Amino acid sequence: MVGTRNATPSRREMAARVGSEGLNER
Repeated sequence: MVGTRNATPSRREMAARVGSEGLNER
């Protein structure tokens, strides 16, 4: 996990993977 390099793309993919948790973080 890069974080800084892929902050937006990584977060979007993570949200899609988690789903419920991803929405909660948003």
